[in-house]
Amino acid sequence: MPKVEEKNKEQKVENKVEKKKKGKEEEKTEPAKTPKKKETEEKKESKAEAKKKEVGKKEKEKKEEKLVSISLKEAWKAPRTKRARAAVKILKKELKKHIKKDVAISTELNMKIWEHGIQKPPRRLRIRVEITKDKAIAYPME
Repeated sequence: MPKVEEKNKEQKVENKVEKKKKGKEEEKTEPAKTPKKKETEEKKESKAEAKKKEVGKKEKEKKEEKLVSISLKEAWKAPRTKRARAAVKILKKELKKHIKKDVAISTELNMKIWEHGIQKPPRRLRIRVEITKDKAIAYPME
């Protein structure tokens, strides 16, 4: 009897090994995942094309540019610790006079005003204003 039990054990072990090998082979040969990748790539490409079209539409919007030189000497009448803030307020007020719209100040222009700190804003700025149908944005000239 012990020989029969040993043979059964050996067969069981061999069967397990064969099943593992078959399972690995089946996993390797599964092509089901590749079409999904292709579909996602196609979707990404179509999204990219749609974005390009949107960008093209934005570029087609009529942009008018205006060059303006604004004096900020009034900001120097403000208290020393409030001059840069006063300069921003004066800038917005003057641009509203010139453009007849509320004007957004770009980060570059804001950095230009605050370049030397709160106490020493520039006395004069040359500004380029891009005007579209909806909004106006001010940039520094440089």
